[in-house]
Order: sequence, then structure tokens, then C-alpha cells
Amino acid sequence: MKRFLPFLLFTSSFPIFGLSQVDTIDFESFSTHIEIDTSSQNIWQIGTPSKWVFDTAYAGTKAILTDTLNPYPTNNRSSFTLGFDIYGGRPRISFQYRINSSFGRDGGYVELSQDGGQSWRLLTDTSGNPNFYQYYGPYGLYTTGFYSASDTLFDGTPGFSGSVDSAWRQAEVIFPCYAIKKPHQHLLRFTFISDSVTGTNVFDGWMIDNIVVDNSGFCSSLAEDEVLPRISATPNPISDAAWLDLGNLNLVGGHLEIYDQQGRLIHRENGLEGNRVYLQRHSIPAGFYQAIIKDAPGRPVALSRLVFK
Repeated sequence: MKRFLPFLLFTSSFPIFGLSQVDTIDFESFSTHIEIDTSSQNIWQIGTPSKWVFDTAYAGTKAILTDTLNPYPTNNRSSFTLGFDIYGGRPRISFQYRINSSFGRDGGYVELSQDGGQSWRLLTDTSGNPNFYQYYGPYGLYTTGFYSASDTLFDGTPGFSGSVDSAWRQAEVIFPCYAIKKPHQHLLRFTFISDSVTGTNVFDGWMIDNIVVDNSGFCSSLAEDEVLPRISATPNPISDAAWLDLGNLNLVGGHLEIYDQQGRLIHRENGLEGNRVYLQRHSIPAGFYQAIIKDAPGRPVALSRLVFK
């Protein structure tokens, strides 16, 4: 059973969020971004951590954690959901966490939905893979600070587990550059699970704080509601070189800029002519990139998502 908090609804159950470029959810005050599952076994609570290991929030006095006072029980599955908009360029979600659980048995994992919760896809440290291409094209997703696909819990699901030291850790999900300022509704679901082994669950569980929704990326300077045409690269993925087909565009003194997933300009070419661009790899490392084609005055006219292998 879900408890839907009193806010404006996008569908029958999900909110429309304001388009602030950076939103920080620090749990010190009420947030419309968070929905806590209210089933009887749910143990997620927002409050002041007062446990053996979890005794301090990341910032301020409050966090969201698997019970503010007690160790987690056996046979538990508890979830909460983060709802957010992404728009502009290089949107990203980051959160601080601590984990204290039976290693390789109990722990937590994160799932993404872009269809209002009708379907969910598990995030791991290799989420920039074909499982996400249908949503985000060849860019996929980029994650840092996540568990690997081999870090499985008792039921075989990859997830955070074990006992991390007192330092907080950061995990992050980076989305591709949309080059658009109309919001895209997304959800992240955080789930904690424990097995049936009794007498060993004396751990504190999972604690999360300072969730940051950041839409202040390099493409966010594009004109409101502007959608750039996508151009193809052949081949893509790229080993040594590729052709970018500009279609009906005909450059006269144009520019090519390539950005990495952190929004850093890593390569630039000037003086482009015609409707095809020959791109050599130079020293670009393997990974996912955004190529932006600009006209002579420097206005963006097209983009392409590139993969270097």
C-alpha cells in the first residue's frame, strides 16, 4: 500500500515538481519528492538516527533510514520512492548513504522508472548498457558509487550490503544530455531486503541523506522548448573514426564540440563545411559522449550521441 502525500498530481499518483535547477532533499523538512511505502512491514522512517552505528545524519539532524531506533528484522522488504523531473543538459541524481547489514545477504538496491512506475529497471555500476538504450539512445546511463552486478544479496539481486565504515559514501546517476527544457518525469525506488536467518540481524540497515536533483548541465543554456535534430554517426560505436551525417544541414564555417558525461568539453573542431563531418578519434578515451554541431556564429544546430570503444 502506498501513501500519496498531498501535492499536485501528474497522473493519478505522481507529482509535478517545480523546475528548480538544483533541489536538495535533506529530510529536515517535508518534501513532495518522497513517497514512503506504508505497508505493515515497511521500516523506512524519516527522523533523527539514534542507533548503535547510525547515530548522526549526513547534514542537519535528520535522514531517511531503516528505522530510527531498532535493528532491521528478518524477512523484510521495505521501499520508498523519489520522484523528480530531468531536463536541460546532463541531469544527475546523487545521494549520500551508509550501509550496515549482513554481507552478501541483506542490503538495498535502486531501481529506475520513466513510465510512472509501470516498469522498473535495476541500476548497477554498469547501467550504461543496452538495457537503457531504448530510453536514452546509445548514451545509456552513467552511474558512480554503485554496487556491481556481481555484488548480490540473498535472493540474487545486486545491491549494497556489508558494513561500511563511519564515512558517508556517495552514489550518483547521470543522465544523457537531452538538449530540451521540457521536464521528463522519472522515479527512483530504494528497496531494502533481509533474509529469514534469525539471530544474526543485529545490524542497523541502510541510511540515506542529502539527495540532490541537479539539472544545471551544459546544455541547459539552449532556448526554451528547443529540440535539436539528432544526427547519426557511422560506425557507432567508434574505434578509430566515423562520419557524422548532417542530413539537410549544410555547414559553412561550422563547429563540432564533444562533451563527456560530466559535461566537460574534451574535443573541438572548427571550420566545418558541407553536410558530412569526418570525425577522427584522436585520443578520446572509451566511453559515452555528446557531440554538438554549431553553426558559424556558435548556435547549436544538431547533436549526436557517440560511443567510443
